[in-house]
Amino acid sequence: MITRFLWQGMDRNVRIFVLLVLAYGFHGAVGIDLTVGNINLTGGVILWLAFVAWLERRPALFATLVLLVACFKNVEILFLALLLVDRDRKAHRIFAVALFTFIAYHTLGYMSYPELYHSWLTAVGTNAEWGALNPASLPAIDGAFFGACHALGWHNVWAGSAVVIWALFAMGVVVGMVLLVRRTAPTGASERLALLILSIFAYAIILPRFKDYSYT
Repeated sequence: MITRFLWQGMDRNVRIFVLLVLAYGFHGAVGIDLTVGNINLTGGVILWLAFVAWLERRPALFATLVLLVACFKNVEILFLALLLVDRDRKAHRIFAVALFTFIAYHTLGYMSYPELYHSWLTAVGTNAEWGALNPASLPAIDGAFFGACHALGWHNVWAGSAVVIWALFAMGVVVGMVLLVRRTAPTGASERLALLILSIFAYAIILPRFKDYSYT
């Protein structure tokens, strides 16, 4: 399945180049992740397997793999929305069950260790990685907005203004994706692959936090 979707149409030289990029590209992220035992490498493999399952129209397997990744990378749960693209009601039911499972997982964690859960939420909410350390849309908007305010001499601007602008930007991207799906209604394999690529792109540009040392 992976060969069919990721390597189809590649000749031998291109495949060698892809393997070299995976091994040594992105600041050698694969080697670093293997050395330090970073969970990102495992999560990335599972997520790509989930994408293949979605392309193969296997919603239950797709949802299971996404839930598995979301156990340690919560934001990946957003990809469950791909189940809503299908007109099949079974996929919609699987989406509801998977979402309920994810909520129950967090509820159980909170009920079992409320103090640890609260400290985790606090740590997530106070992450202060900006600029080159976090090449994502939120810090980019924050830097551009407050930089412009400083240049114009506006010093009494609400600190949360950039977050509101980012939220509106993210909503615009999501609404655009929804309208695109409703107009195209992808059914063929090539259309589903195109939609998957667009979904990954949309995910990347609205995610508020990235790390500068990895590709995941």
